[in-house]
Amino acid sequence: EVQLMRYHKSFSKKAVQQLEVIPDHNLLISLTDNLVQVHDLNAIHFTTIYQVLKSKGATFFAINIKKQTSMTGDISVLVRMAAVVKRKIQLYYLKNNEFLQLMDDINLTEIPRSMVWCQESICVGYRGEYALLELNGKQT
Repeated sequence: EVQLMRYHKSFSKKAVQQLEVIPDHNLLISLTDNLVQVHDLNAIHFTTIYQVLKSKGATFFAINIKKQTSMTGDISVLVRMAAVVKRKIQLYYLKNNEFLQLMDDINLTEIPRSMVWCQESICVGYRGEYALLELNGKQT
């Protein structure tokens, strides 16, 4: 059975292009009007708490969530985001509900059609091929 828990008619003036949830931080990440935004998942109207202004022009993004357990048993959650802006991939990490730049942009030869994290690499799909990018900038 499916049950509608919440509905927000005026979430954005423009069409929502992509949504992703980060449950451990109670955050909703949206791509609307080609801009990545962070929203409070617990707020009734999904209040915007941060805009990744550098991501203006983004066509899509991919989120990577990595949980690590310390020797004391504490669990830390590392959240990374890769956003495609034209022929570049911008890399960010989440800190205090804001995405901060992880490293310099990665320049690409053409505009990607799809992208997914693969452990410490990013697999980028193009029109007729794909590339596996390691975070140190190498392409295999």
